[in-house]
Amino acid sequence: MLSVANGYVEMDSDDRPMVIRGLKVPGSHRAVDPEEPHHVMRRLRRLMWDFGFQDVGYESSVSDVYLWGHPPEAARRERSEISLGDHLRAAS
Repeated sequence: MLSVANGYVEMDSDDRPMVIRGLKVPGSHRAVDPEEPHHVMRRLRRLMWDFGFQDVGYESSVSDVYLWGHPPEAARRERSEISLGDHLRAAS
């Protein structure tokens, strides 16, 4: 299972914490597209399909977007030498 942040916390006018949908640019007050967590998950979901994962799905909550899937049959029998991180670096 993977998780991507789906919001960030800011204080409202009464100084109470509230969750704002989307992601924030680190070190700034600027927010990015509220749909960006879903765009990230769709890219990761495609990578999982490329790796042969089965029953891949994702679900959104207030604070996170979760992605899951079952490893391909071959991965259950024998561990691959290529990691998801290697594949992400190669795709960049």
